[in-house]
Amino acid sequence: MPYNSGEWERRGVESDRLLDRLTKQQEINQSLRAENAKLKADIKLTDDAERDIAQLSADLAMKDKIILGLREAKYQLSIKHEAEIEKLKAELLDINAKHHRDTQKTCLKARFDTWRESQVKYNSDYNIEDEAFWLVGEAINIIDAVDIFNELYEDGAGDESTYKLICDHERNWQLEQLYMDDEGEYTLTEEEWEAQAEQEKINENTCDFCENERKVLTKRDAGYDEWTCSTCHKEQYPEHYEEKQ
Repeated sequence: MPYNSGEWERRGVESDRLLDRLTKQQEINQSLRAENAKLKADIKLTDDAERDIAQLSADLAMKDKIILGLREAKYQLSIKHEAEIEKLKAELLDINAKHHRDTQKTCLKARFDTWRESQVKYNSDYNIEDEAFWLVGEAINIIDAVDIFNELYEDGAGDESTYKLICDHERNWQLEQLYMDDEGEYTLTEEEWEAQAEQEKINENTCDFCENERKVLTKRDAGYDEWTCSTCHKEQYPEHYEEKQ
């Protein structure tokens, strides 16, 4: 059925309206696609950023750990350094104190030698007790007085006895007489020395092999003299008695 002009006009308007709607829809779809692409890009960017942030956080944590380790190492080094400094200070103080004591002792020894020399020359009543009295009275450090006196008489000048100064921190002093032992050292008290002399006297009259009185002298090689009683001589040298028989 053929359309009249009004119908064609109506259909044209409807077609234009539909075309316009399609065009707008296409524009909307295109806009949606663009927005979708943008969202996808943003989503990818967000994932990458999160990974970057996670890595950065790990790096910062490691950095903090390293910094803490360095601080601890620095602290330990400072403690060690301070300990070494304190040790060196203590050693220096000990050295200074020792030097001071040595200086005091040297000065006291020089004064003592001068005083002692004048006493030997001009004081006929001078004796060893005067030396101890002078040292104890003049010493700043009482140990110096004891050392100087005992160093002076430690070898005894070859005599059978010598003297040793004993003094406490309150400067109460006394002289101890010591006698020579078998090794040539002054270690014996008077009682011990007398007992040793008595034993030596007994040994001089005793057989070399028993406690009986010695009777027979036998000359041995290298100048050694052997003293025996009659019984031990027979036991040691039976050949002499066989020859006599």
